[in-house]
Amino acid sequence: MEEILMAANPNDGYQLPSSTISTLAYADDLVLFAHSPGALGLKLERVAAALRLAGMEINAAKSITFTISANTHNKNLCLENIAYTLDGVSIAAADTETRVKYLGLHFNWKGQISYKDTARLAGYCQELTSAPLKPQQRIHILRQVALPKLHHQLVLSSIHRRTLKAMDISCRHYVRRWLKLPQDTSTAFFHAKIGDGGLGLTSLATSIPLWRRTRLTKLITSEHPVVRDVVSICLTKALAVANEPVFVMGTVVNNKEEAAMAWKLAMYATSRQQRGRAQMDKLCRRGCGQTETLPHILQSCPAAHAARCVRHNRLAKSIAVSLRRKGYRVYEEPIIRTGTTYCKPDIMRARMG
Repeated sequence: MEEILMAANPNDGYQLPSSTISTLAYADDLVLFAHSPGALGLKLERVAAALRLAGMEINAAKSITFTISANTHNKNLCLENIAYTLDGVSIAAADTETRVKYLGLHFNWKGQISYKDTARLAGYCQELTSAPLKPQQRIHILRQVALPKLHHQLVLSSIHRRTLKAMDISCRHYVRRWLKLPQDTSTAFFHAKIGDGGLGLTSLATSIPLWRRTRLTKLITSEHPVVRDVVSICLTKALAVANEPVFVMGTVVNNKEEAAMAWKLAMYATSRQQRGRAQMDKLCRRGCGQTETLPHILQSCPAAHAARCVRHNRLAKSIAVSLRRKGYRVYEEPIIRTGTTYCKPDIMRARMG
């Protein structure tokens, strides 16, 4: 294959600081780069001739061309509709709506298309729900088949962490239905390892950023200068996003081992972990000096203060909306003077007339 690629004029292609990318070859896929339409046509003919000598040929019906030119005056790019032929067979020219799939990822003429697979995951879960399976069989298929099918595209695409979090929430929703779990089941129970007492489901919001960071780190430290140039030119933003901290239940993790330990520690309150075991420290891990029990975490722990305020405000807002629908005039957090001080109730209602 190296001899065939040498026939494609390796000095003509996409210019990098240290070298030129002339071709990309993987399995039976071949991508050619050229600086002009004429150079691309000549490169096609040379590669086709070299392939014939090796007993292979280009399938023009399954090929597509992108001719992108730069408008230096307006500082933008445009897609030209230029036809190419190979052995008398016309090769389709891409338009602005054309999408191609390469190595499992989708591209258009501007580059990689943002990938959102929330609906696909929900479809897998819905199929598992409809199938005549036992709950443990559904969990096994979700853990070993459905979720791994999404990993490749999620790691290599520019998906937002909020989307990954939404996919985790959707996954846990279906698992709660299958196992008939209460709504307040700890999130750590779903994602902790089976050996640690959890279900062993992959947390996409945690694992995907860590895997992406590992891949980019290997690229930026590659011994090949072309790979390092591609990262420094094209993947600067992706590298900055990948280096953002990853949290598991409020704890920063840097690898899968730390993530597994964080999920394990978040499964139970300290006082519950010590039941039936030797007496150990039961104080809150947040350092507030109180025994770590579920009522303490939900009602008084300073670490959960922000979450309690958000829950309180949402509940008050929901009640206010319900009262307005019933015809009441509602005042939210009014300041009322009472002698020498003030009071500020959450809600006051009044009915006209």
